[in-house]
Amino acid sequence: MPDATLPDWRVKSEAVALQVVPTLRQYNSEEISLLLVLLCFLKSSQLTTDLLWRGSTHQKRWSQLGEATEVGAFEICLDRDLSTISSDHSGLTQLFQKLEAAHVIWVDSSTGMAALDQQVVARVTDGLPGTIKTFWMHQALLITIHGFPRKYLEPKYRQVAKLHLPHLQHTLKEFGDCQNLKVLSDSAKIDLILSLVEASRFSDVGWKRHAIALAKKVLQQVNDPYLHACVAQRDCAVSRTFGDTDRSALALSSFATNNYPHKTDPRMNAELGQLTLQSAINHIHNEELSKATEELRSWQPLNTTSPSTAERIALYHINLWQGKVFRYQGQFSNSLACLQMALLETKHEGSLEDARPRLICDLGDVYCELGDPLYAEHLLEAEIKRLDDRGRKNFTDQCLLRLSRAESLWGQGRLEEAEALCSGIQSFPHLSKLDKLRLSTLFGRIYHTRCDWSNARHYWTKALSDVSAYPLVNGYTSRVILYSMKEVLLQEGNHEWSTKYNDQMKVIKSGGCEYWIPGLGKWYHDLTRPSERL
Repeated sequence: MPDATLPDWRVKSEAVALQVVPTLRQYNSEEISLLLVLLCFLKSSQLTTDLLWRGSTHQKRWSQLGEATEVGAFEICLDRDLSTISSDHSGLTQLFQKLEAAHVIWVDSSTGMAALDQQVVARVTDGLPGTIKTFWMHQALLITIHGFPRKYLEPKYRQVAKLHLPHLQHTLKEFGDCQNLKVLSDSAKIDLILSLVEASRFSDVGWKRHAIALAKKVLQQVNDPYLHACVAQRDCAVSRTFGDTDRSALALSSFATNNYPHKTDPRMNAELGQLTLQSAINHIHNEELSKATEELRSWQPLNTTSPSTAERIALYHINLWQGKVFRYQGQFSNSLACLQMALLETKHEGSLEDARPRLICDLGDVYCELGDPLYAEHLLEAEIKRLDDRGRKNFTDQCLLRLSRAESLWGQGRLEEAEALCSGIQSFPHLSKLDKLRLSTLFGRIYHTRCDWSNARHYWTKALSDVSAYPLVNGYTSRVILYSMKEVLLQEGNHEWSTKYNDQMKVIKSGGCEYWIPGLGKWYHDLTRPSERL
């Protein structure tokens, strides 16, 4: 006889689980039956105990003071009985082992991930009454959104997020449209919006735009300035990344037109700093460097002598991008000063650990521009070794560090080593458009200097193709590439095409960031006579 004191969902869920997998009766455990049903509502091919444990235990969030705090899953209305089961990590491991012994799940020993029998999934979900099925969909969604990590609050943010993303996508799809999300508590909606903001950093363009669009819809049900700021800054960044500059600007203006109170607390002020940063980056993409500097200088922590952690992170990015702007303008000493301030923030905040490699790249590039490529090489080598010692396999960081190191080798005249390093970078997966452009210009300079005109022509031609992906900022860079092509063709005796490239160079718009691509500005200055300056 079922216990009359138990909720109906527990009684009926256990009955369905035992009917589908009778061998579970041997364990005389309600917990294993409930766990099986829960797993049926998650992404059944990528199951881990960590997913359930994170979704049921206290996770870090930003407090209004701009500091890390911990929030329990019960605060978003996760069922306490389920939370008790999945918050016991050792108990979860034992339950997974029993499910594996019952041939319900299969565990991949190399990844630790478990896969659930699809026939079991279908029979369990089909066997549950509609209201109880909705209950489980609700609980699975709560676990995935509560467990999704927050950037700068998690030591292994990217790895954890990528493991959780398939479950967030799956549970949202199963839960249905935004109307169904109205049943969530306000606290759960807040957690969902912030999880979608974080999840928009991953996967393809379709998912990123869907995540932002869904966050906007849920935001209509929770009128909160901080959440609006978070969504607006991610909408701005995602739109810009995929070339939609109008939508990027609109995302920022939509927040501004709501007339939300500014600087009400350190957390909100930190997010305003991130919005300021996005506005400045938009100006940079439009070659409006002075406006970008004006934006970056407009923000500061509420307490400049003792900023909150969230504000320190915003300050890091403000200094980093101000350093970039100064480098683009050729103000290398000012750039170095800003980047060193950003480096100081990484020493204060362990949460900026993942951001350090890219900062070191910027520092290395500035030292090269200042005429100290040897120090730049030492700095970059030390960072590469630090990442290798820690087992960091982030290909993006490794690629950027090696590109900057190749620049430092080029600056020292060590062309063979620079060429070998660039050749190795070519094999890296998923090179960005900017990585490809920089790599092409490095190869072009290497072969040009060696008077290997055939290879130089090949890579300058490729660089000209690569730079076309940046129509708003490619003026100066395009003209440098065309000038280099003209020189190569002259050396090859092809005067006709050399003249055509020279004519093409003259019609390209003037202006542009002279030092956008590290080393290219100096290359042009060394290559040309004063009378031929662009």
